Amino acid sequence: MGASRMIVPGSSPIGCYPYILTQFPSNDPNAYDQFGCLKSVNDLITFKNNNLQQALASITSQFPQVTYADYGLGVLQYINQTLAGPNRDNTLRACCGIGGRYNYNSGRFCGSVGVPVCPDPNNYIFWDGLHLMQEAQLRIEKILIQPALVMFNCTT
Repeated sequence: MGASRMIVPGSSPIGCYPYILTQFPSNDPNAYDQFGCLKSVNDLITFKNNNLQQALASITSQFPQVTYADYGLGVLQYINQTLAGPNRDNTLRACCGIGGRYNYNSGRFCGSVGVPVCPDPNNYIFWDGLHLMQEAQLRIEKILIQPALVMFNCTT
Protein backbone atom coordinates (compact mmCIF):
# COMPACT_ATOMS: atom_id res chain seq x y z
CA MET A 1 0.00 0.00 0.00
CA GLY A 2 2.54 2.63 1.08
CA ALA A 3 2.01 6.06 2.53
CA SER A 4 -0.61 8.23 0.89
CA ARG A 5 0.45 11.47 2.59
CA MET A 6 3.89 12.44 3.78
CA ILE A 7 5.42 15.38 5.62
CA VAL A 8 9.15 15.85 5.08
CA PRO A 9 10.66 17.95 7.86
CA GLY A 10 13.50 20.36 7.32
CA SER A 11 16.45 20.43 9.69
CA SER A 12 16.48 22.27 12.97
CA PRO A 13 18.49 25.49 13.36
CA ILE A 14 21.30 23.83 15.30
CA GLY A 15 23.13 27.16 15.50
CA CYS A 16 20.74 27.80 18.42
CA TYR A 17 21.57 24.59 20.28
CA PRO A 18 23.70 24.91 23.44
CA TYR A 19 26.22 22.29 22.27
CA ILE A 20 26.94 24.21 19.04
CA LEU A 21 27.01 27.58 20.81
CA THR A 22 29.50 26.16 23.32
CA GLN A 23 31.70 24.35 20.78
CA PHE A 24 31.95 27.28 18.34
CA PRO A 25 31.94 30.49 20.39
CA SER A 26 32.69 33.82 18.77
CA ASN A 27 33.83 37.15 20.18
CA ASP A 28 32.25 38.85 17.18
CA PRO A 29 28.72 40.01 18.06
CA ASN A 30 27.90 39.97 14.32
CA ALA A 31 28.34 36.19 14.34
CA TYR A 32 25.02 35.90 16.19
CA ASP A 33 21.48 36.61 15.00
CA GLN A 34 18.70 38.40 16.88
CA PHE A 35 17.98 35.20 18.85
CA GLY A 36 21.60 34.71 19.95
CA CYS A 37 22.14 31.83 17.52
CA LEU A 38 25.21 31.35 15.33
CA LYS A 39 24.40 32.77 11.90
CA SER A 40 26.98 30.76 9.94
CA VAL A 41 25.67 27.44 11.24
CA ASN A 42 22.05 28.35 10.63
CA ASP A 43 22.92 29.69 7.16
CA LEU A 44 24.22 26.21 6.32
CA ILE A 45 20.98 24.67 7.63
CA THR A 46 18.94 27.16 5.58
CA PHE A 47 20.95 26.22 2.47
CA LYS A 48 20.28 22.52 3.12
CA ASN A 49 16.57 23.11 3.75
CA ASN A 50 16.23 25.23 0.59
CA ASN A 51 17.77 22.41 -1.45
CA LEU A 52 15.42 19.92 0.18
CA GLN A 53 12.43 22.09 -0.75
CA GLN A 54 13.65 22.33 -4.35
CA ALA A 55 14.04 18.56 -4.52
CA LEU A 56 10.53 18.06 -3.15
CA ALA A 57 9.13 20.59 -5.62
CA SER A 58 10.63 18.57 -8.45
CA ILE A 59 8.62 15.48 -7.47
CA THR A 60 5.27 17.08 -6.59
CA SER A 61 3.68 16.14 -9.92
CA GLN A 62 4.47 12.49 -9.21
CA PHE A 63 3.80 12.70 -5.44
CA PRO A 64 1.30 15.51 -4.77
CA GLN A 65 0.69 14.44 -1.17
CA VAL A 66 4.29 15.09 -0.12
CA THR A 67 4.79 18.38 1.66
CA TYR A 68 7.64 20.17 3.38
CA ALA A 69 7.42 21.13 7.05
CA ASP A 70 9.72 23.98 8.00
CA TYR A 71 10.94 22.54 11.29
CA GLY A 72 13.61 25.21 11.56
CA LEU A 73 11.03 27.98 11.35
CA GLY A 74 8.97 26.23 14.03
CA VAL A 75 11.96 26.11 16.38
CA LEU A 76 12.83 29.76 15.71
CA GLN A 77 9.21 30.81 16.32
CA TYR A 78 9.25 28.99 19.65
CA ILE A 79 12.61 30.53 20.59
CA ASN A 80 11.21 33.96 19.71
CA GLN A 81 8.11 33.33 21.87
CA THR A 82 10.33 32.23 24.75
CA LEU A 83 12.59 35.28 24.41
CA ALA A 84 9.50 37.48 24.76
CA GLY A 85 8.44 35.71 27.97
CA PRO A 86 9.60 35.60 31.56
CA ASN A 87 12.03 32.69 30.98
CA ARG A 88 14.14 34.44 28.34
CA ASP A 89 17.37 33.96 30.32
CA ASN A 90 17.08 30.18 29.88
CA THR A 91 16.14 30.23 26.19
CA LEU A 92 19.46 28.91 24.85
CA ARG A 93 20.62 27.12 28.01
CA ALA A 94 20.48 23.40 28.72
CA CYS A 95 18.27 22.30 31.61
CA CYS A 96 20.50 19.34 32.45
CA GLY A 97 24.11 20.39 32.31
CA ILE A 98 26.90 22.17 34.06
CA GLY A 99 29.00 25.21 33.40
CA GLY A 100 29.36 28.04 30.98
CA ARG A 101 27.00 30.48 29.40
CA TYR A 102 24.82 27.74 27.89
CA ASN A 103 25.02 25.27 30.80
CA TYR A 104 26.69 22.72 28.54
CA ASN A 105 30.03 20.96 28.92
CA SER A 106 31.01 18.31 26.36
CA GLY A 107 33.14 16.60 29.01
CA ARG A 108 30.32 16.30 31.53
CA PHE A 109 27.08 15.16 29.93
CA CYS A 110 23.66 15.05 31.49
CA GLY A 111 23.36 11.92 33.62
CA SER A 112 27.00 12.03 34.72
CA VAL A 113 27.80 12.19 38.41
CA GLY A 114 27.57 15.77 39.67
CA VAL A 115 25.71 17.14 36.64
CA PRO A 116 22.53 18.78 37.94
CA VAL A 117 19.09 19.07 36.42
CA CYS A 118 17.38 22.46 36.51
CA PRO A 119 14.71 22.90 39.20
CA ASP A 120 11.94 23.79 36.73
CA PRO A 121 12.32 22.09 33.33
CA ASN A 122 9.26 23.92 31.98
CA ASN A 123 11.39 27.07 31.86
CA TYR A 124 13.79 25.61 29.28
CA ILE A 125 13.72 24.72 25.59
CA PHE A 126 16.75 22.40 25.61
CA TRP A 127 17.12 19.36 27.83
CA ASP A 128 20.83 18.53 27.62
CA GLY A 129 22.18 20.90 24.99
CA LEU A 130 21.54 18.36 22.24
CA HIS A 131 17.82 17.64 22.56
CA LEU A 132 14.66 19.68 22.97
CA MET A 133 12.53 19.43 26.09
CA GLN A 134 9.31 17.45 25.63
CA GLU A 135 7.17 20.58 26.11
CA ALA A 136 9.21 22.48 23.52
CA GLN A 137 8.89 19.60 21.05
CA LEU A 138 5.10 19.49 21.55
CA ARG A 139 4.74 23.24 21.00
CA ILE A 140 6.91 23.18 17.89
CA GLU A 141 4.92 20.25 16.51
CA LYS A 142 1.70 22.23 17.01
CA ILE A 143 3.20 25.09 14.99
CA LEU A 144 4.01 22.66 12.16
CA ILE A 145 1.48 19.85 12.30
CA GLN A 146 -1.78 21.75 12.67
CA PRO A 147 -1.47 23.49 9.26
CA ALA A 148 -0.47 20.17 7.65
CA LEU A 149 -3.52 18.42 9.09
CA VAL A 150 -5.76 21.05 7.52
CA MET A 151 -3.92 20.79 4.20
CA PHE A 152 -4.30 17.00 4.17
CA ASN A 153 -7.94 17.20 5.31
CA CYS A 154 -7.15 15.17 8.42
CA THR A 155 -9.15 15.27 11.62
CA THR A 156 -7.57 15.10 15.03
